[in-house]
Amino acid sequence: MACVVTSAMSCKLWLRLRLCLWVLKRSVLIPVRLWQKNGALSQSRSSRPVRPLDKTTLESLALHYVGRFATTEARLKAYLKRKVAARGWHGDEPPPVDAIAAKFVSAGYINDAEFAQARARSLSRRGYGHRRLAQSLDAAGVARTITETLAPDRDEAFAAAEAFARRRRLGPFCETAITPADQRRHFAALVRAGHDFELARHFSSARLDDTIADQPFDFDR
Repeated sequence: MACVVTSAMSCKLWLRLRLCLWVLKRSVLIPVRLWQKNGALSQSRSSRPVRPLDKTTLESLALHYVGRFATTEARLKAYLKRKVAARGWHGDEPPPVDAIAAKFVSAGYINDAEFAQARARSLSRRGYGHRRLAQSLDAAGVARTITETLAPDRDEAFAAAEAFARRRRLGPFCETAITPADQRRHFAALVRAGHDFELARHFSSARLDDTIADQPFDFDR
C-alpha cells in the first residue's frame, strides 16, 4: 500500500515538474523569438533599402504588367510613374515612361482599340449601355475617338437594356405587380446602367397594372 501511495505521489510530482518546465520554456522562448523577429537580430523586408529603378528594370516591370493585365497605354504610363515615385530613379536622364509605352504599342503588346472592343463586349453581355462603357473607357484613358466608334445601333442598345432588365428583374421581368415607387426605382437603375432615358422609360413602365397604367406618371418626381 505504501508503495502505491509513493508511486502516485511520484507521478504527480513528475507531472508538475513537466508543467513547470513547459511554462518556463514558453515564458523564455516567446520573448526571444519576438526579439529575434522584431529586434536587432532581424531585418524586415520593408526596412531593407530599395534599389532605385533604371531603364532595364523599368522595362521589365512594364513587361510583367502587360503580361498579367489587359491594359491601355495610359494605364501603363500611370503604373510606371507610380513605380518610379515609390522606388526612385537611377540615372541622369528622366525615366523613359513614354518611350517604353510607345515601344509596347508598336510591338502590339498594348492596343487601346482592342481593349475598348473587349470591354464593350463584356459590358454589353451584362446589359450595360453605351454611356456606362464611355465612362469605363474614359477612366482607362482610351481616346474618345475610339469610344465613339463603338456606339451601338438601336437594336443593340435595346438588346443590352433588355438583358439588364432581365438580369435585375426590372419592368416586364419583375415577378410582382409594379408600383409607382418600383417604376421610379427601375427607371433609375436603368439610367445608372448607362441606358438613355427613352429605353429606361420603356422598360421601367412595360408592366404596370391597369389602374396605374391609366394614370399619368411623372418621371421627374
